[in-house]
Amino acid sequence: MDRMGEIELEKSIIKVFTYSFIVCFLTLLLIRERVENVQDTNGFYSPPVVTPYADYFLNIFRDSIKASIVVLIIFLIYKLVTKKLRNNVV
Repeated sequence: MDRMGEIELEKSIIKVFTYSFIVCFLTLLLIRERVENVQDTNGFYSPPVVTPYADYFLNIFRDSIKASIVVLIIFLIYKLVTKKLRNNVV
């Protein structure tokens, strides 16, 4: 792979990770609730527990990083497969 190809790959990796992180973070921010209801083994629910904002945002941040890494791995597999297919056709 030439130097220009490596630079383009690096740019696309950074873009994919950044955009997937932003989308995941905002989606989790909209979906995830701060109030949790816990059900015990007898089927009873405990009183609602409100998660502190620090824990709430750290959990969203952590899950967004995990999702972004998964998206990045899928992107790299896609790039590898398309490169092999392109080399086989030519």
